[in-house]
Amino acid sequence: MIDADVHFDGHEPSDIIAMFEEFDAVIESELEDAATNIGARFQGAIQRNIEENDQWDTGRMHSSIGFEVEELGTKVIRVVAGTNVFYAEFQEDLYPFLEPAFEEEGDWAMQRYEQAIRNASAEVFGQ
Repeated sequence: MIDADVHFDGHEPSDIIAMFEEFDAVIESELEDAATNIGARFQGAIQRNIEENDQWDTGRMHSSIGFEVEELGTKVIRVVAGTNVFYAEFQEDLYPFLEPAFEEEGDWAMQRYEQAIRNASAEVFGQ
């Protein structure tokens, strides 16, 4: 039988476990906040594209633009943005407003998720 004491930069294994448990809760909160920020930004970009394309008649499609944050499992979060009006598909074919919004904001969205991970790491691990 071999006995050993293991230390990680002055931390006991039980401290490390506690830190990762804390990280689990913090990262979940950070990712949810990031997803909400991303959804709002996509929503704004889509609405702005509709305005720029002058796709106004009744304003129904513009006001129907929204987003949802969905949890797909442990720590997997998805943002769904768009509209539920039946004619949006035809409008998108003529005057794209969805795809350009996602192209415009996609890099920012990834950076926002990366920032959420950095924030959680800094809060828990001090890095």
